[in-house]
Amino acid sequence: MNRLKTAAALLVMTAVIGGAALTGAASSPQPAAAAPTAMLALNGGSCLPLAIAFGGLTSFQAAGSCENLQKQTPDATGSFQVLVSCLRGDDLGQNGTIDCVDTSDVLKVTPDDFKPMDLDKNQVRDNGKYLYVFAFVDDDAPVRFITDKGVFDNFLGLTAGTGKDYYCETANVQLAPFTGDPDCDNDPSTEGDGVVVARIRVDDTDELGPGHVTAIQEGIGFPLEFTVTGNFETIKVAPLFGKDTIQTGATIPPATGSSDPKLDTDCAFGASLSAVLAAIGHESKTVVIAKVLDNDGTELSGSLLAWDKPFNADNMRAEGGVSTPQTPTLDLGGSIGIGFPQFVCGGQTEGELKIKVTFDDTVPGGKTGEYVNAVINVVGPAANIALTADPAVIDCDGVNTSKVTATVTQADGKPVANGLDVNFKVQVLGTNSPLKGDAAGGEASTTVTPLRGTAQTGVPVVVTADDVQASILVKCSGVVPPAAGESPAGGSQGGAAAPGRPGTISGPDTGMGVPAGRGALSWWPVLGLAAAATALLAARSALKRN
Repeated sequence: MNRLKTAAALLVMTAVIGGAALTGAASSPQPAAAAPTAMLALNGGSCLPLAIAFGGLTSFQAAGSCENLQKQTPDATGSFQVLVSCLRGDDLGQNGTIDCVDTSDVLKVTPDDFKPMDLDKNQVRDNGKYLYVFAFVDDDAPVRFITDKGVFDNFLGLTAGTGKDYYCETANVQLAPFTGDPDCDNDPSTEGDGVVVARIRVDDTDELGPGHVTAIQEGIGFPLEFTVTGNFETIKVAPLFGKDTIQTGATIPPATGSSDPKLDTDCAFGASLSAVLAAIGHESKTVVIAKVLDNDGTELSGSLLAWDKPFNADNMRAEGGVSTPQTPTLDLGGSIGIGFPQFVCGGQTEGELKIKVTFDDTVPGGKTGEYVNAVINVVGPAANIALTADPAVIDCDGVNTSKVTATVTQADGKPVANGLDVNFKVQVLGTNSPLKGDAAGGEASTTVTPLRGTAQTGVPVVVTADDVQASILVKCSGVVPPAAGESPAGGSQGGAAAPGRPGTISGPDTGMGVPAGRGALSWWPVLGLAAAATALLAARSALKRN
């Protein structure tokens, strides 16, 4: 029994007990009044792309399902059950295709079924768009909806009630005029699916800002707040943490259903916190946050953006591209807010990667001609490593330390991209910590602690980045420096070819006390990429798993 029903029961019991006390007559307990158990709103514009992304529906199925959410009899044009059956499905074959459960198994619908899709912050446009309102019930008493903004739409004549009030009291869903829902017909013999759906339409006569809708059953109301916003006017893009420079070297992911192994260099979207941070921490990737605003500057959900530089084999630019050609704007909460994290990857050629972002025509409402360019610099691999030790000479007593810093540059002398793999390794006679330095701008550092008794040799430190290797000797007091031109123990301070890339140059300072490189992932606060976060048409299975 939910809190509203519990409260109603307490009120009934109080009245009964109070009446008995006053009259001295015995009274039987009365049943609690019925009431909605939950409310949920779904933006009509968000329904189509999210049904495709999370349910694996075709565009035709998704359009039918989103248009006919009040219907309970599944058919080819879609219905509530068709949508929910696919939302409950899974990619059993791990091939990118959703296996929906049978619609006959969708006897009761719950709010949890819509967690992946409920990412619109209850927004609805003021240009004749719809907001679907779901009232979840466990009793078939009549349900009434009232709203203070917009009017209830009549579902193209399939349900009764328009204007500010909508009544769901009859239940003929098999014969015309289809005027009801078995969940609210007062007839226990007609089994419903546990949810009553109303649809609110708003237009430019409705004032922007908050609105309220209430579902009432047996005198008990369940309120829900929504927001009327302006149209999709402005697109904004910005690299996460300001990381606008990446390195060449990303790879094309294997095709859906392929048995080819996945690589960390693959330009593939991932809708988990760790995937976003791994992209930020990788030298050949970054994340661009895309947002859509109305004329008042309000961040809008429900938009669909098109990116003109996909990272795939078809017409790919040499400088690189994005992981996904289309991205919706979603309420992801946390530091992102309403928007979407697009992955951008470096190709095989250095240069400026300019990506045009526009409104996708699949979801109408975007301002005609509006676009913005996301600009990312693509740089080359490491060519040189310069090493310093501070202090260069210490008393090697097993306690004193020296900070070793690597400055890694490209062939033109400019710093490499943040996130480049770097490895610091003490060969003998000491330890170093951490392996991954707290640095940016092509620099990384580690702290070296020579073991006690190494005064005659010092401690050699070997550093690798890409295919370049260099070394430096942290000297102990009393050690005679090598002669001019002689390499110190462990190798030279210049670069040389070397295999392997097990470390990291960290990303930029996040302002949260840790860098954004791979070494900082487990300490990074949650952005709110939940339910997850994040919806993406081309990466639906990854989103659903997270």
